[in-house]
Amino acid sequence: MIKKIDSYESIQELLLENRDIVLYGAGNYGITMKDFLKKNYNIDISGFAVSNDIDIKSETIDEIYVKKLSQYDKESILIITVSEQHQAPLLNNAYEMGFSRVHILLNEFYRYMKSALIENRLLPLEKLNFEVHITEHCNLNCKGCYHFSPLSEPDFLSVEEFNCDMERMAFICKEKVSSITLLGGEPLLHPDIISFFKVIREYFPDCRVKLLTNGILLRWIPEKLIRAIRETNTIVKMTLYPPLKEQIDDIVEFMRTKKIRFELSKIVDEFWTQININGDSDPKKMLNRCVNSDCVVLKRGRIAKCPISMNSNVFNNYFGTEIPQDILDLSDKSITSESMHKYFFDPISTCAYCGLEKYYEWEQTSGKVDVSEMICM
Repeated sequence: MIKKIDSYESIQELLLENRDIVLYGAGNYGITMKDFLKKNYNIDISGFAVSNDIDIKSETIDEIYVKKLSQYDKESILIITVSEQHQAPLLNNAYEMGFSRVHILLNEFYRYMKSALIENRLLPLEKLNFEVHITEHCNLNCKGCYHFSPLSEPDFLSVEEFNCDMERMAFICKEKVSSITLLGGEPLLHPDIISFFKVIREYFPDCRVKLLTNGILLRWIPEKLIRAIRETNTIVKMTLYPPLKEQIDDIVEFMRTKKIRFELSKIVDEFWTQININGDSDPKKMLNRCVNSDCVVLKRGRIAKCPISMNSNVFNNYFGTEIPQDILDLSDKSITSESMHKYFFDPISTCAYCGLEKYYEWEQTSGKVDVSEMICM
């Protein structure tokens, strides 16, 4: 029987077993669970677990080891710390390896823990991560893309606009930014991509910088871009889609030869859509199960809690819908890092336009996009 972590009582029951605790998932869910156990119960976890070597982005997180699941004692308490939508394969993997004391962290309690840690100043506000779409269009056009790239006209963010956004974010919360990701669309389509790395380092010299790409153009990037990536200590993160499956070894060899720091996702063989154009979903319930709620987007003087909210105007222009664009305007002088965090954790009007995910096999879209490809109803 799978046990759920959905309350203080469920955690206290778990602790009564007095066994080592391993968190299966080393992302936001795992880190928040780790902090919550330490601050509220003075419990140190034994480690973070991942499925394979590709998932190990760092050997330690806050001085706690990240290792493959197979390296941990099967008698440990295993807590699956990823969003509910991604728990099924981890559950199967855990049972196949012989773990029997398995617990799953529910999305709603994760958000409660994170909110509680922040409100009590037990989780530092400086852990602010955001994404910047430097292009809107793409060279892959995944069916159901929730960045709405297949619906977008070619659009490049200007370096001047980006500089203004970085300057404003540095003024509001410079010491509180830990990670900035450049993406799209496909960011390698941008003709002046090098300048973006330089601007980031001008305002945020110590933060983590990532470039998220589908990898199609990666082996043909010029040497001056390779130098800029290395000099700014940028990590290239590649999402592995089916068309690139046979090229993985060559891409890895290229990045190692060029001494580029990189991360690879698992093969993305399925996609989902979650748009409910009727706008009649319960916003709180949708936020609690949202897979995009940690994907904060910054663009052209505005910041949004997710790509759907930021780019709802693209969807509306294409299909004639009226999904609200519930975002923060950075020109508002009253905005602080604290008010940003409140916006990130509370439901917004756009949340009512998300529904239960509809999953399907990954494929590309071409030509005129039908609205049925983009909605979950």
